[in-house]
Amino acid sequence: MQHGIVEAGAPWVPGRVLVTGGLSALGAAVSARLLAACPGLQLRLLDPQAAAPPARCAALLADPRVRLLPAGPADPSGRAGAPGELEGLAAALAEPMDAVVHLLGFGERPASGPLAALAQQALGAQRLLEAARAAGDPRVLLLVPAEVYGAGGVEGPAVPVGAPFAPETPAAVAAAAAAQLGRAAHALHGQPVLIVVADAPFGAGQGPGAPVARWIAEAWARRPVSAGPARRGWLPIDALADGLCAALLRGRPGGLLHLGAPERRSDGDVAAAILEILGRSPALLAPAGPDAPSGAAQLSSDASAALLDWRPARRFDDALAEAVEWAVEHRGA
Repeated sequence: MQHGIVEAGAPWVPGRVLVTGGLSALGAAVSARLLAACPGLQLRLLDPQAAAPPARCAALLADPRVRLLPAGPADPSGRAGAPGELEGLAAALAEPMDAVVHLLGFGERPASGPLAALAQQALGAQRLLEAARAAGDPRVLLLVPAEVYGAGGVEGPAVPVGAPFAPETPAAVAAAAAAQLGRAAHALHGQPVLIVVADAPFGAGQGPGAPVARWIAEAWARRPVSAGPARRGWLPIDALADGLCAALLRGRPGGLLHLGAPERRSDGDVAAAILEILGRSPALLAPAGPDAPSGAAQLSSDASAALLDWRPARRFDDALAEAVEWAVEHRGA
């Protein structure tokens, strides 16, 4: 199926927004930007970390317009469920919402297998869509990774705007399914759903499961850093947060927006840069395992960027150095 780009409308000002994964590095950054853009906004954050919020979120949670909502795994046995399965979602939507920004698990905690990926992304998105529909149809922003477009190859061109999804891994299939479920909800029920496809986020505060955070930890500990030739776009978290805020407030539901990095870098190049920043031997760079992806598509984001008046504002090298500095300062925290 071909995917078009939504047109940008006049700025929309919501009164109350729910952000899932609101305590993640990306969720906190998006939340801060929404609060700055909408002074009258009431923000609700739904996150499994609600019982013990990260210290980096202290300023955000001190804002009287922000309320943190408890969340937990949907599994009644109490086991840690896949991100996206939240028992607190229905309670969160009992309070009327103008929008839901679904960020839970994006770039933070990868699923541990095909079934977990389906639960995390596809089933999690469907549960959210059904809960939103039952709660009066707030605008829903679904964020999915660029891997839904498949492997771009080491020297392949950027994916053109309007290209069909072509996922090549179980996790990418699950993400593409989540996006298609959002499109179906709009087509069948008129739900105001906006799909945003974005490159890989990185930056200060990311969880240990994120690739850059993992490579930093391995390099600091002088362990082999496993990263291969896969190429992808890398977006600083603050740049992606700017784009998501613009997408929610200016994008028109019913379509798809691209938020892509201006250039691609291989995983190996990023890991090598981390080793250099930390003064570690380049010999620590190890080839990726046999199951590592061969490459990831880069989005051709010019059309969406022009509609939203969005461009990544920071240089990759500066953002990477800041991420390394933060991780070293907060190691073990």
